[in-house]
Amino acid sequence: MKAGKRGGLRESHEPLLDITLFDDGAVETFAKWNCTFGRTDWGMDNNGPDPTNPPAFEEGLGDCGFAGVDHGAVAALGLQPGQFFTKWFPSLVAAYFAYGVAQGEVGQPPAQPDQPDQGVDNKTLLGWLYKLGIIKGYAEVPLKLVDHYGPQFFGLLIGQRLDDDCEQLFEADPKIAWGSQNESPDPQEGHDTWLIAGDGQGGGLEVTWGGLQPFVKEYRERNWTDAWAIWFTGEPPAALQKALHALHGVGETETPETATEGLITRFENDGVELLKILHKALGMALERVATRLIVQFLTDELKRL
Repeated sequence: MKAGKRGGLRESHEPLLDITLFDDGAVETFAKWNCTFGRTDWGMDNNGPDPTNPPAFEEGLGDCGFAGVDHGAVAALGLQPGQFFTKWFPSLVAAYFAYGVAQGEVGQPPAQPDQPDQGVDNKTLLGWLYKLGIIKGYAEVPLKLVDHYGPQFFGLLIGQRLDDDCEQLFEADPKIAWGSQNESPDPQEGHDTWLIAGDGQGGGLEVTWGGLQPFVKEYRERNWTDAWAIWFTGEPPAALQKALHALHGVGETETPETATEGLITRFENDGVELLKILHKALGMALERVATRLIVQFLTDELKRL
């Protein structure tokens, strides 16, 4: 199995959403658990060589954050790889590009301007997904508690620094555990995976590049930077919901009518920029992106003007 792409290190944290603020029963321990349910093929999700990659990205994209979320949905919801985002976007790649555009990023040639490939930071990614209603909630998990919360959420999204030999160890047959060769993490290169199992000794399995990669306790201690629980279904605790609402202003999203009124009243001052926004929104509509997401896009763009 061939390894995929890395990304830049974009460690992120959100102290206001520390899961222990909303749950005081966590136990710091190494635990044995497994949420793979026997699955071994998890799909590359365009994070490396993939027949569905856009022409400008034959070797893959740096969309490991989106791949991690999708792999979490595979575990939690029983979906097929790549299926989760298609409820709201034409594809996972379309969702990744929309995220980049929402952050003000621009694609670089030979990619189109609306095809940015600058990776993600998990705090911003999960906030974006939450505001669009794609996930029900999320919280940051202290690294010392991942074995307590991992099995409760069918795994966790893990941000990390990669060792220089990670691709070689992934492509070995059988795979060699990350962290077992006493490498040092690269401070400039990051990656997202979905933690899917613990071995009771601090090691376990991560879903990445379409497969299952073992790791040892030392890798967890040296390389992991942030961990996140995601509510794909159900409701987060009331106190966490309140914190999410306060952080993201959920409930203040403009309706199509008020968004249109805003466009009209601001056209005289921002006509050129508004035409660009409308052009992008029209493109989204032609690609059959959900109306709620188009409205949210218009709202976000208007706020940036």
